[in-house]
Amino acid sequence: MIQKDMAYYNEDQAAYILDKGKYYVRVGDSSRNTSVEATIEVDDTTLTEQLSNQMEVPDGEDLVEWSKPEEGYSYPTEEAEKKKQLRLSKLMLLKSREKTMHLHMKMKK
Repeated sequence: MIQKDMAYYNEDQAAYILDKGKYYVRVGDSSRNTSVEATIEVDDTTLTEQLSNQMEVPDGEDLVEWSKPEEGYSYPTEEAEKKKQLRLSKLMLLKSREKTMHLHMKMKK
């Protein structure tokens, strides 16, 4: 996984941005059956790729964003899992996708 894989597009900046904070890596056989296996801590907000906006929203119209609820999604054992998970450094984010996939394979065992 590289930084851009975790970034979001910011229309105002015309760039992909990775926000500072903690990101939890969840592993499971479906999106409804996961457990927290690692944490990635990002020390600083990072611009991962600068682009340019190619299309503008017409006057009088607005884009609607679908998002998760303010409080986010959770399940009963999530907090306990977060306390015992593996911590990954920002350095690991900078490694190639191939090396990171190898790391994920080792974590799963």
